[in-house]
Amino acid sequence: MQRRTYGATDSGGALLVSGRYHRAPDHFPRSEVWAALYLALSPEVSLGEVFRHFTPQLLPQLNEYRLSELDVELDAVLDCRDAAAFGLSPEDLIRDYHFAMTQEIAAATIAQGAEAILVASATGLGDNMVVFPAQIHGTSRLSIVGSRDPRLYLPR
Repeated sequence: MQRRTYGATDSGGALLVSGRYHRAPDHFPRSEVWAALYLALSPEVSLGEVFRHFTPQLLPQLNEYRLSELDVELDAVLDCRDAAAFGLSPEDLIRDYHFAMTQEIAAATIAQGAEAILVASATGLGDNMVVFPAQIHGTSRLSIVGSRDPRLYLPR
């Protein structure tokens, strides 16, 4: 789910503010910045990821979002959903506002040539795929299958 100002495969918003698996110029020098495209593996995860960041004042902005379905064909995806494989607890990977560890995991996977990683959603509703657009190989692709503009807020 993305703001309608961004296309479904546009990671431009990730270059505004740092997040769980990407770094932006708000806290990092340009040499340490990379974009990420966060894709939910199910619609409910997508909705949950958006809803968990909304305050009552922001609710009217819900109608500015688009729910898109993508066809994703990537050659190099690492599964990072098992925190124990990294010697971590699941909570280490879903902490709110403490992204140093998850950004290091992303940096390491990028250094290994990964195009994307599979991660647990902090919503507890399922999983996400985090795509690193600068890493996409020539044979890989992301294509939009379809989009919907849901009405999620009724002004009163």
